[in-house]
Amino acid sequence: MKTKIEKRFLECRLSNKDLIRAAEEISSCRNELQKMKFIKKELLKKYSKQIKQLEKRSTELSDLIICKVEDREIECAVKFHEPFLQKKSIYRNDTGELVGIEEMTLEECQEEMEFNKKLVEV
Repeated sequence: MKTKIEKRFLECRLSNKDLIRAAEEISSCRNELQKMKFIKKELLKKYSKQIKQLEKRSTELSDLIICKVEDREIECAVKFHEPFLQKKSIYRNDTGELVGIEEMTLEECQEEMEFNKKLVEV
């Protein structure tokens, strides 16, 4: 009669040593799992913040292209008592364009009076 040896997966009763080894491995797996979840959470926060910043900047740039204008700080010349008394005209220094005409504040009117008074005294 012919006999051959083969391997098969069959149920085996685990020894205490096998059970201890499995318990140690599951403990190690759970610790590693906690670490990975924490890292995932931190990375998600980091990338979510970066994504929001990029979305915001992208929207700003899209609006800029659509509107074709943006507000910038420009030096302006302020001419007092122009075009009338107690009015002031504001001109852009870069283009010379009239930006607006506004009421002079009480402080500005007072400063102008004191400046003119000094000129008269000299």
